[in-house]
Amino acid sequence: MAGRYRRVARLPTLVPAILLLFLLCMSGTLYAMGRGETDQDRARAMRRDLTPEEVVWRYALGTVVAEDHSQADRLQLGSYVRILEDALSDVPLRYLTVGEQRSWSDRIIRQERLRLRRNLDERTQTLDRGRLESGVEHPDNRWEEDTRVRELLESLRILGIVEGGPLRLPETARLELVRGEHQYRRILAGPAAAADGRNVDMLLYLTVVSLEDLLFLRIRSYNRLAGTDREIARIVATAEEMPRRLEDMAGVLTREVSGRELADLLVQVTDSEGMPEESARIRLNDTLVGVGRAEERFLLPGEYSVSIATGDGRQVSQSVLLTAGEQRRLLVELPPHRGGMIRLESDPPGAKVYQGALWSGETPLDVPRPTESREYTLSMKGYYDSRVQLGPDSPSRVSRNLVHTDTDWYGEVTDTRNRFYRSFGAFALSLSAPILLNGMYQNLGGLFPGGEARSDLTAEEQEKYLGRANTILVGYYVSFGLSTALFGNMVWRLTQYIRTAQEYHYR
Repeated sequence: MAGRYRRVARLPTLVPAILLLFLLCMSGTLYAMGRGETDQDRARAMRRDLTPEEVVWRYALGTVVAEDHSQADRLQLGSYVRILEDALSDVPLRYLTVGEQRSWSDRIIRQERLRLRRNLDERTQTLDRGRLESGVEHPDNRWEEDTRVRELLESLRILGIVEGGPLRLPETARLELVRGEHQYRRILAGPAAAADGRNVDMLLYLTVVSLEDLLFLRIRSYNRLAGTDREIARIVATAEEMPRRLEDMAGVLTREVSGRELADLLVQVTDSEGMPEESARIRLNDTLVGVGRAEERFLLPGEYSVSIATGDGRQVSQSVLLTAGEQRRLLVELPPHRGGMIRLESDPPGAKVYQGALWSGETPLDVPRPTESREYTLSMKGYYDSRVQLGPDSPSRVSRNLVHTDTDWYGEVTDTRNRFYRSFGAFALSLSAPILLNGMYQNLGGLFPGGEARSDLTAEEQEKYLGRANTILVGYYVSFGLSTALFGNMVWRLTQYIRTAQEYHYR
């Protein structure tokens, strides 16, 4: 083991959330002394800084190519564009292809290179201007002595390493519809120039030709990242039929803008007699999407879980398999309401039963099964009040054991609470030992960069520091084991405290 140094792993994160942040701040960024960053470390840091947290896919409609575009024609063609914009305005995401992700990555790196080059040129021009004004001659390498120039040159060198692989961009991008004044042209010189002018990633434009009473309309799509220009729809109709035909093309346009063929789902809930159930809560994959009726658009094809729940306890769940381009209408019928009575008992019997402030009778007592959760209170002289929650799914018989007032219930709750506080304090105090020992161990690591002893250490000094490090390492593991045991004890005390408090509340 002479001349070698083994690093200890980072502290585990099995700590309460409130102390976890403190632990990470104290020990998560401890590095061994003498450890320098490599080119790959710098490249990873630059790649992380260049990768955007959110990608926005900008698209636009509005360029109309027509042989004749009088003012009347412009009004009519503008209404067609607005129909298309309304059909696409709710599409939330663009699903990027691998090629689009790579092109986006190349564009980000290219923009960063241009920015660094521009800053470098500005800095060197400033240096040249200052040195010319001073009248002092300088050697050819007059820039390399400047700290800012060296930083920019180093960033350009690291950027060359980053170019070896694409940035890890998200698979989806938020869609942003760029609205603006519609452009009418007889000839479109090039969709690329039009897309650049509006600064969008995708441009949808219309080509219109009049054939007597008919309009021959083509919708084309230019993808700036992929560099493709293709026709996605072709419609031949009269001017009166054209709006309806454009609305029917919403699915095709959605597929083009989103990059995937999506599906729509409409859920309607009725009772056993076919009447709408306006209060039913509708969840799609455990997410609340509506009450009584829900319409979800632009869903990815696949299997979804639909669950319905009402305030009186009726529930229905089923799976739905959506295919690409499908518009599914799902009608869910709820089972009939479950009625009957609930028998409420107490030990000893004869307790007064209150619903809120209203007296209902004495136990044993039959109460109507409620359609939603309600709280009843059992009260008897010489005993603690006991609260009971009854709902549509409650069993037909509910019993409570009343606790005599001679029982020091408040004292039991206080004792369990104090035991939890003491266990929490012991655990918090125990964390200081492994944190300090870890810091000491990492500091000794500076004498052994990369696992090898520094050249200025003698064999005797190496053995001394290795022995000291091993002692600290053993102490670290012992203190960490103690902290783990105290954490388990704290969780157990917390469970006891919660259980005792709940029993006090409900009895």
